[in-house]
Amino acid sequence: MSTYVQPDATTVLPNRHQRRHPEPRLAYSPEEAAEALGVSRSTIYSMMRANALRTAKAGSRRLVPAAELDRLLGDLHDER
Repeated sequence: MSTYVQPDATTVLPNRHQRRHPEPRLAYSPEEAAEALGVSRSTIYSMMRANALRTAKAGSRRLVPAAELDRLLGDLHDER
């Protein structure tokens, strides 16, 4: 019989992404990219339609390469 231990305030629990993907990600779904950038899904899809965000197709899935998110953040930083 196992005993459940209530985590205290100092316990660091892994988030959902860390549990499933401990290694660095190469690409993200549009939803994950939006979450990572702190923007809405519709903003990501608008950027995709305007060719401001390059994507790759894997079967029926559309993926945003991690390098593309880095490039986009670099471009935004350079605009300052």
